[in-house]
Amino acid sequence: MDKGISPVITVVLLIAISMVTTIGVWYWMGEVGAKPEGMEHDEMEILVEDCDPEYDQIKVRNTGGIPVTVDLSIYLSDGGEVGTLELEKHRLDSQEVRYFLADMDDGETLKDGEEYEIIGRVPTVSFICEEN
Repeated sequence: MDKGISPVITVVLLIAISMVTTIGVWYWMGEVGAKPEGMEHDEMEILVEDCDPEYDQIKVRNTGGIPVTVDLSIYLSDGGEVGTLELEKHRLDSQEVRYFLADMDDGETLKDGEEYEIIGRVPTVSFICEEN
């Protein structure tokens, strides 16, 4: 009688080894291709952290995963457009925080206690402008 492994057992072992190897590579590649923490989404998103009505400045944080490079409109929460935040000229990188001068329409200024909205190619952001 010949000694050795039967052909059926050999095929089963080869299939099992190849499946384990494939699953291992799949998990390993998933970790290699993962995005760093805090960078899970590729969209523009901002947060207004502060507003200085005396100098018409708005402190903005980019909370999205890509730079914000578009101009955004400033609206009164109960009315029309009153100004613009020019982020197209002044790129705001992901997680960066910076003050921007609000380009207000003629005769308009940011007013203490007034509620505003920033609207554009980012999710709408509401904020109340308060003097420090």
